[in-house]
Amino acid sequence: MATWLAALDRLDAARARAFATGDGAGLRAVYASPELAATDAALLHRLVPAGCGLRGVRTRYRAVSVTAGGERATLVVSATLAASQLVCGDQVRATLPGAGPTRLRIVLARSGSGWRIAGQRVADG
Repeated sequence: MATWLAALDRLDAARARAFATGDGAGLRAVYASPELAATDAALLHRLVPAGCGLRGVRTRYRAVSVTAGGERATLVVSATLAASQLVCGDQVRATLPGAGPTRLRIVLARSGSGWRIAGQRVADG
């Protein structure tokens, strides 16, 4: 289970870099699906004005269960989003609250450059 949580942590770090720099294109390193990357990029652009970044966008994952086989793995996790700060230049403009914990079902798919998120939704029950 630790291997899968480490994979999620690496993907979350890449997502945090994209939000900190306002680089929606950086989300392609997180998602296997162009649609998921586009959805998250739209969120980034809605929350982060040009020239600003959202620092601290990190999620802590605790695994509840993992089903893995071949090129895919399905994880049911408890996810808690940390608070973050909207920074423009050197000024903190706002603090956004964290959220969770939320129970998520995350599907990881192996790509040529490692694991990527192929699906994510709120888990049943």
